[in-house]
Amino acid sequence: LGVRHTARSGAPRCASRGATLVVEDCYIHDYLGSDPAIIFADRAAAATVVRLRARNYYELHFYETLTVVEDSLLELMIGDGIDFDNSPEGCVVRGCTIRGSSVWNVDAIDFGVLFYPPGTASRGLVEGCQIHDITDKGLSVGEGAESVTIRDCLIHHVGIGLSAKDGSTVHAE
Repeated sequence: LGVRHTARSGAPRCASRGATLVVEDCYIHDYLGSDPAIIFADRAAAATVVRLRARNYYELHFYETLTVVEDSLLELMIGDGIDFDNSPEGCVVRGCTIRGSSVWNVDAIDFGVLFYPPGTASRGLVEGCQIHDITDKGLSVGEGAESVTIRDCLIHHVGIGLSAKDGSTVHAE
């Protein structure tokens, strides 16, 4: 599924079970439903999100999907800005600004586990991002996530900057 050069209110974009999702140069906004997330990939082959502006929305959610999110502006979210569950090695968030959660208990980026089969801990890289004005955590790494690296990011005006919990491994550079 490819979505390019689109401005759209509501209407989620979803990919599952081996599909590939590409979202480029888009503005999506005003989607407050929580199921599915405004962009949702469930065991997709890959998801690429580049130069997206998302405003007033309920999270980008990637489950067991190799994902790259780059050069995007995510703001005024009512769920986690980007939620990775069971994310494989190679998932990257790079050059993004994530700001302005509008409700309590919202993380900018969350690495976790949706289900607990062996060997499915989340992994990923967050690089060159600006994260601010978030009610809960700038970066939440939990539920046994492994090998999550944060590099060259500026995080301020958040409840907690970086949270590593539940036996997770985080590298901050």
